[in-house]
Amino acid sequence: MLVTISQYRPAHLTLIALNTAGRRLWKQEVAANLNRTITHSGQFLVEYVTSGAQLNIHTLIWNGRAETTQEIPGRLLARNEAALLFNTENELNPYEAAQLTFTRFTPATATRTGLTYRVPTRPGCGDPQLDVSDGDPLRLTGRYVDALRQDRCGPFVDRFDWTGANDAALVYPRPRP
Repeated sequence: MLVTISQYRPAHLTLIALNTAGRRLWKQEVAANLNRTITHSGQFLVEYVTSGAQLNIHTLIWNGRAETTQEIPGRLLARNEAALLFNTENELNPYEAAQLTFTRFTPATATRTGLTYRVPTRPGCGDPQLDVSDGDPLRLTGRYVDALRQDRCGPFVDRFDWTGANDAALVYPRPRP
């Protein structure tokens, strides 16, 4: 299998996938600029940026066999052997303090699952705010999304397991840096 990517002019991306005999499996043209390519567990991902009123990042996913691709509006944030985690927000927008929204893609079944995590308020501590004292208010691994937050009672972490069905957060205090 071969995927060719050409961008002869700005904001015009052409992708073509060929099988080993040279037969075209698919061709896709997008009004966008190439951001990056990624391979993961037999999947080929092309991340591209569209522009207009704002910049948006999208990802095309191809399993190496199909004659079509899937598109996910978002950027790959984390991955493990079984699944990929994408944001669903524009890169220019800040993370929401009280709610996080992602898309989980499972390559084995080619399914997408929308994930919405609500950051709980701690009793008597007020509304949660982003904790940017240590940089990015999110930490991501192949299993967890750690939302770094603060409120009147101090910094804390809400941990969500993005690989499972349970959307309840494990909340624990975060020591000040």
